[in-house]
Amino acid sequence: MLWRMQNHSDLSRLNEEMLVAFPTLIEQVPDYGYRSQEETLKGMIEIRFVKRFLQYWGFVTTEWMSQPEAISGELRVNVQPLLQQSVEFSV
Repeated sequence: MLWRMQNHSDLSRLNEEMLVAFPTLIEQVPDYGYRSQEETLKGMIEIRFVKRFLQYWGFVTTEWMSQPEAISGELRVNVQPLLQQSVEFSV
């Protein structure tokens, strides 16, 4: 997940790639009835990984990008230089 954030900094793309890469995660998410399991998983990634981990340690900053026709806005993630300096991936 860190590698994906470093490469494209797109939370919606990260969420979709996680759903494709780990389809069994959806089955493990509780069905609360007011949101789909996919939407719940996306919210968990957004809150637990991006906000509570990456933003807390200063690896990213976030801002809400609201759209006039949307009920809720989309979270824009800006990768900070600290992430690039702290974690390096080589293939």
